[in-house]
Amino acid sequence: MNIYKRNELTKRIGFTLVELLVVIAIIGMLVGLLLPAVQMAREAARKMQCQNNEKQIGIAMASFEAINGGFPSNHIGMTDTTQPNFVRLLPYMEAQNIVDLFHEDQPIYASVNEAFRMTPPPCLTCPSAPGGNTRTVVVNTAQGNSAAGSGAYKGGVSDYITYHKCVVCNDGKVYTPALGKPSASNLVYIRTYKDGLSNTINYHEHAGLPFKYWKGRETGELGSESSKFSWISGCSTPAGNSAPANKVASWYYVADSSADGWSFGPISLGSPAGKSGRLLNITNTSSPPYSFHKGGVHALFGDGSVLFVNEMVLPTIYQYMTAKDDQSGVDPETGASMTGWTANWKTSSGSYPDGTR
Repeated sequence: MNIYKRNELTKRIGFTLVELLVVIAIIGMLVGLLLPAVQMAREAARKMQCQNNEKQIGIAMASFEAINGGFPSNHIGMTDTTQPNFVRLLPYMEAQNIVDLFHEDQPIYASVNEAFRMTPPPCLTCPSAPGGNTRTVVVNTAQGNSAAGSGAYKGGVSDYITYHKCVVCNDGKVYTPALGKPSASNLVYIRTYKDGLSNTINYHEHAGLPFKYWKGRETGELGSESSKFSWISGCSTPAGNSAPANKVASWYYVADSSADGWSFGPISLGSPAGKSGRLLNITNTSSPPYSFHKGGVHALFGDGSVLFVNEMVLPTIYQYMTAKDDQSGVDPETGASMTGWTANWKTSSGSYPDGTR
């Protein structure tokens, strides 16, 4: 037999080690390029779902108003005889399965209503918030409840709230929040929106509870204040509308001795502590806008429209958009991305509304 033919027959068919390593390296590079794209696509889908959540709330609000003559006020405490805003909106959220869990002849905090309390409507959970709809907060029955002695209990959370209390703005004036100052029937009438429904924010994202976040970093768990944001307790304190005596500017961040070194809270106009210059996506302590979406938060306006507001928007502009009677003339489309003052906002004194020049 020819020796050359025998060598050809005995040759191995396959890859060399070098070739195999090259193929593995190429596959690894492709996976490395693909994963970020997949993650971005998933976040885009979650962001769109979050927007749709707020639209569902807006549709429910409009349906409620059409039947009852006004929006449900946020200034209704969780008592034996009253129901907070999201509970009142349930029949308009296509959430009959949750309505069926509610024993209306018993207080919300009764043990028989535990399943109801632990089942927030899907549209109240932002899909980007860690923990999904499994998160709970401890609700204090003393919060507007005549049966305070019955103790505390758990309830599901909401990632969407309304700005409660008064809007103490950086221009030194005090305004009314969208769902504040209800009528005797606990309704908020459209005629009270002096700025117009399309110019006033009803709800914004306030995600992540009961865990406390600072610029995307978890810093612990909220204490008793988290009870303000259970979906069945009004999602904020049903507090009064009176302004603080010193009329401090709201929604700023100042250094203090807390665990993470910062706290969400008001500081006096002109305080040497200085201003952060930013309001959105700093922290979810108290009730500022906070989301897990890169670059901003979703805001639901009175007409049912939803805008994605730039996280660097001027705090004063956002405050104007949360008030329904400031008469500032902020256009939402422009205001949602207004990160700096323009010449037309200068006052007669030569400064801007927040006192800066």
